[in-house]
Amino acid sequence: VLWMVGFLLITGTPPSGIFWGKFIVLKETLLEGKYWIAVIFLVALAIVFFGMARIFISMTQGISTEESKSDLLYNRSPILRAFAPTLFFVLVISIGIYFPNWLMHTLKDAARGLGGF
Repeated sequence: VLWMVGFLLITGTPPSGIFWGKFIVLKETLLEGKYWIAVIFLVALAIVFFGMARIFISMTQGISTEESKSDLLYNRSPILRAFAPTLFFVLVISIGIYFPNWLMHTLKDAARGLGGF
C-alpha cells in the first residue's frame, strides 16, 4: 500500500505538493492562451506517469525467470549498470553547485520566446 501511495505522490496526483505545482503551471498556460504548451505539458506528464507506472508495476509484480534470463540489462556488468545513474547524479549536483551563465541565458531566452519574463 505504501509503495503505491509513494508512486501516486511522486507522479503528482492530488493532494500532493507536486500536483499543485503542475496544476498551477497548467492553469497559467491556459489563462495566458498558450493552449499548445498546455497540450505538450499534459502529454509529457502522461508519458512520465505511464513510464513510471510500468517501472513500479514491474518492481511490485516482479518478472518471470524466463524473462530475467533474456533481459540484457541484468547480464551486463555491475559497473555499466551503475554508470548512468552515477553520471546523472554528478551532473545534477554539479549544476546545483555551479549554474553556468550560458545555460542561464539559454533558459531565459527560451522563457522569453514562450512569452515569459
